[in-house]
Amino acid sequence: MIFRREFQLPFFVFVLVNLGLRVFAPKLAAAGINRDVVQVGNLILFLLFWLSVLLRSRPAIDPKSPTFLTPVYTGMMLKFFGLAIAAFIYIYIARDQVNKPALFICMGLYIVYSIIELITQRKPTA
Repeated sequence: MIFRREFQLPFFVFVLVNLGLRVFAPKLAAAGINRDVVQVGNLILFLLFWLSVLLRSRPAIDPKSPTFLTPVYTGMMLKFFGLAIAAFIYIYIARDQVNKPALFICMGLYIVYSIIELITQRKPTA
């Protein structure tokens, strides 16, 4: 089943962020924040979260064992490097028109998705 309990909270955050970007588009534009950059960053982070959940669900992991942290660190690093590579590509393409506030919002979303991953990792799955 592709829409397990682990995906409910991140999917809610993904939809909520995109909805907020649509609703507050005029205010974001007035503040100089490129909405498209934040939407793409949010999509990348959600897809990387999905990938990390699929990777960690392969073996049966006991939350009390020391190997519990390995999939958590793998997921965080996967999201970190995925977002860093996307940011470097964006900076290379945009050159002089890089939207720094949008990149900082994406870094904040990275923290949010990492916290969500820790929360879902600790919940017992049914």
